[in-house]
Amino acid sequence: MKRVLYVTTNRATVYSVAAGRLVDEGGFGPDDAGLAAFSAYLQRDPGALYYLLGDVPEEDFQQENIPFTTGPDRAALVARKLAQIFRDSKLSLALSLGREPGARRDERVLFAAFTNTQYFHPWLRALHGLEARLAGVYSIALAGNALVRKLALKDGKLLMISVHRSGIRQNYFEGGKIRFSRLTANADSDARRIAEACVTESGKIQQYLEGLRLLPREAPPLKVLVLAPHEHFGVFSEVCAGGQRVTFEVRDEQAVAAKIGLRAIPTGSRAEALFCFMLALRAPAEQYAPATQRRMYRLWRLRVGILAASGALFASCAVFAAWNFFGILVLHTSTDAARLQAEQAALRYEEVRKTFPPMPTTTENLKATVARFTEIERQAATPEAMLADVSGALAQFPGIELDKIEWAVARVPGEVGASAGDVRSAAPAPDAAPNAGIATQGKTRYQVAFVSGRILLPNRIDYRGMLEYLNQFAGAVRSLPNTQVDMVKLPFDTRSAARLAGGVGNEQTAQMPAFAFRVSRKL
Repeated sequence: MKRVLYVTTNRATVYSVAAGRLVDEGGFGPDDAGLAAFSAYLQRDPGALYYLLGDVPEEDFQQENIPFTTGPDRAALVARKLAQIFRDSKLSLALSLGREPGARRDERVLFAAFTNTQYFHPWLRALHGLEARLAGVYSIALAGNALVRKLALKDGKLLMISVHRSGIRQNYFEGGKIRFSRLTANADSDARRIAEACVTESGKIQQYLEGLRLLPREAPPLKVLVLAPHEHFGVFSEVCAGGQRVTFEVRDEQAVAAKIGLRAIPTGSRAEALFCFMLALRAPAEQYAPATQRRMYRLWRLRVGILAASGALFASCAVFAAWNFFGILVLHTSTDAARLQAEQAALRYEEVRKTFPPMPTTTENLKATVARFTEIERQAATPEAMLADVSGALAQFPGIELDKIEWAVARVPGEVGASAGDVRSAAPAPDAAPNAGIATQGKTRYQVAFVSGRILLPNRIDYRGMLEYLNQFAGAVRSLPNTQVDMVKLPFDTRSAARLAGGVGNEQTAQMPAFAFRVSRKL
């Protein structure tokens, strides 16, 4: 549970905050009896989280510009500045107000500190001695930042005046950020005198701000927001009348409490209850306590982070396991459904099969027949493509005349055109492969064209030229894709033992040389 330790010059009050309620759990004095009672109170709930809110007069604010730096350099510069400005910088901080618009763009920093830390020492020693979780030391000014944002007060310059048990608190804001805060002691109990004191203090604060040049003299009237006690709201509304330099807006503390989510202000408390509740609801990141005072709080934060990470990891693993388990259930259900569907389909198939007439052969023979038919259909071929390719090559050689083309499909290409007569051996064509033959074993099928014809060159006795011309024609056919050419018959016998016969030297009596070759393609 969150608890706010509200510290004044002569007393400390503990408030517990939960579910929109602020409960006064007791006050303690700075004497030995009060500190002993406070220590006993801390031991009752070792796991509580404490926010110390100081409401004392000795709080100073100084604004300076520093060179813009980041990281360790800025931390060292800020620490040095705090030591130079304040004689006691044990409880101090630096609030960034943005950067200057000039060329250097220095950083504007508001340095704040409690100049008299003796008010806090007894309570900090008790908290540190019992290893209580101290989230930080805060001031009314810091809690006022959260209150201004919660109330959506977007005025550029605003002076907020509230009545506390310790006195009258004046907080000056610019752009929603605290710039100055002061506490004025006030022992009056009369509502009218307290309201008059608020008007008087607002005038003093205005003059002080003009002297510090935080408020220009030519500026519009300063808006002053007065948080009046509920029972004295009418008196404050009557007394706090506006002037030429100041305009007042009086709000009821109960109405403000309802707007920020506080159900009721505890009996005996005043406007400090609003700041205590806002501190527990939305504590600012900046605070006054050094790291040594917040050691147990930081360890607790680390443990909470580890537990949260472990919980998140466990939750993700549990979700992943549940998802896998759900997937397994779905697969089992799908498998059972598929198995049942298959069994039902098998039963229907058997019922339908019984209605079929008896077959003349077995199912295995029928399957083999269908497979054989499919293979035959796949390997079926027509001569159009091959004959078109041969015709394309023939068009390039007008000196070639074809007598016959015999086309067939065979497992052994050499069977096609085997009755062509005497096969004369000849040297292979220059571009023929070393192993020109095609394998004659196996189940591979070929489409084969046996081509025979004659050479019609003018010079019929130029044997070398005719042979070269025929080789060019055969090479053109052989260059077709997936095509093999085997020469079966040459125009004449080129063997060394052969004898040329005929009318050599007489072109008119020489016969037209005939040839034959086989073109094959694998299906």
